Amino acid sequence: MQVNLRKMLSSDLEDVMRWRMKPSVTKYMNTDPVLTIEGQKKWFQKIESNETCKYWIIDVDGKGIGVLGIVDIDNKNRRCSWIWYIGEEDYRGKGIAKRIQLNLYDYVFDILKLNRLYSHILSFNEHEISNVHLKCGYEVEGKMKEHVYKNGEYLDVVIMGITANQWRKIKPQYKYDKVSFE
Repeated sequence: MQVNLRKMLSSDLEDVMRWRMKPSVTKYMNTDPVLTIEGQKKWFQKIESNETCKYWIIDVDGKGIGVLGIVDIDNKNRRCSWIWYIGEEDYRGKGIAKRIQLNLYDYVFDILKLNRLYSHILSFNEHEISNVHLKCGYEVEGKMKEHVYKNGEYLDVVIMGITANQWRKIKPQYKYDKVSFE
C-alpha cells in the first residue's frame, strides 16, 4: 500500500466536504458543520496563503481517502497542532493513521524544526487516544473539563502531545514505511 500526502487542491473540496460531513468523521470533531461548496471555496482561499497551516490529502495507491492538516503553526514558540481523518471507511483500521503520525513527527521536528506537536481529542474517543496516539509515543498532558459543547452536552477534551526530544529518544523503537509530503 503506497501512502502519500499530496497538497490539497481546490478540486479536492467536494471530497473534503463529503468526508467532513460524514457522521463517522464528525462524531469525533469539535463541531458538526453543515458545509457548502461556496463555504469550502472561501475556507480554501483563506488557508492557501495562511502560513500557520498546511493541508494535505491522504492518498493511498492514487486514491484520496482523507485529510491531514497541521494547524496553529507558531514559529516563535516552535509548536503546532494537527488534525486528520480518514473519510473512506474501507481504509480505516489498516495502520494508515499510525504510519502518518510517525511520519508527521519527522516532518514537524526535522523539516519544520518545531519543538512540540499536540492535539485536542474528545475524551470519549478512546480508540484514537489508546490505539493510535499512545502507541505512537504521544503522552496525555491534561484534560479540559466540559470544554466543547456539542449535541446538547458538554464534552471533556484530552490534551496530548510530544516534543522533539521525546521523539528522538523513542524513534529507534519504531519501524515504519516513509510517507512523502508534497
